[in-house]
Amino acid sequence: MTEFYESFESIEKDFKRQGIPVDQPGFYDHPNFVEIERRRPEYLNNYARYVQLRPYSNEYLEKAKQEIPIIANELHKELVRDGRQGACVDMSGVLSRILEREGYWNFSIKGSLTITYPKSSGIDKRYFWSVDEGKFVAGHAWVYAPPFYVIDITVKQQPHGSGESKWLPDQVLSTNPESAEPTVDDILSPEVRRHLLSHGVPERHQLEAVNPTMVHFLKAFNTYKILENHTSLKYVPVAVGAPDCPLEKMVGISMEGMSAMEMYENLVLPKLNKYRA
Repeated sequence: MTEFYESFESIEKDFKRQGIPVDQPGFYDHPNFVEIERRRPEYLNNYARYVQLRPYSNEYLEKAKQEIPIIANELHKELVRDGRQGACVDMSGVLSRILEREGYWNFSIKGSLTITYPKSSGIDKRYFWSVDEGKFVAGHAWVYAPPFYVIDITVKQQPHGSGESKWLPDQVLSTNPESAEPTVDDILSPEVRRHLLSHGVPERHQLEAVNPTMVHFLKAFNTYKILENHTSLKYVPVAVGAPDCPLEKMVGISMEGMSAMEMYENLVLPKLNKYRA
C-alpha cells in the first residue's frame, strides 16, 4: 500500500489501482476509499497529499482566488451572528464540503495553533495544543484549498483571554505564508511533556512516542507562520480531517443556527451567483 509521504505519481497510481476515481474533489467518499480507510485511518492522508501535489491551471487558481473568499466570508458572518466559540472543527468541515460542492479541491486540517502577540500588548504567548489533558477533538482546525495554504475563519471565535481578540484578525486567508519549523512545545502541552519525561521519553522522541507517523506527517505537511495585525499565528498540522456525512446531513455550527445546507443555499449561493453574474 502506498504511503502518503511517497510521490504524487505513486499516490495517484495507488488510487487508480484500488478502483478509486480521482476526477472530482471529495473522492474520499468513494466506497473503495472508505473500505481502505476503515482498515487504515491514515489513508485519508493520501487524499490530502493528492490535493496538495496535483497540478492546477492558472485559470483554476485565479477563479479560486476570487470565489473562495466569498464563501469564507459568508460562513464567517454566520459564525459571528451565531455567537458560538470553539467551532473550528465543525466550521472547517462545513467549509470543506461547500468548497467540494463548488468544485474546489481542499482538505481540512487538525493541528496546533501558537499565537505570539506583539510585546506592546503585554499578552503572553498562547498555545492551542494538539495533545493535551482532557477530551477534545483538536487543538485547532483550518482548511487548505489552493491557492490558499491556510483558511481559518474561526481564529477570533476561539476562547480567548481578556484583551486578546483586539490583536487577532477576523479571519485568515493566506496565499503566501512563511514556512516555519514545528516544535514539541507547539504540539504537546507541558503536562504531557512532563508525563513522557517521567516515563523516560526524552524530548527528541516525544512526538514519535505519541504518534509514530507524526514525524512523517510534519515533513509532508508544512507548518506555516502568518503575521496579522502585528500578531504571529503559527499553524502546525498534525492530522487530516474530513466530514463523516454529506452537506445535506450536516448540522452546521450549532443546533440553534442554520444547517450546513441552509448556509450554502441561503448565504453562499446568492453571493456566488451575484458575483458570477
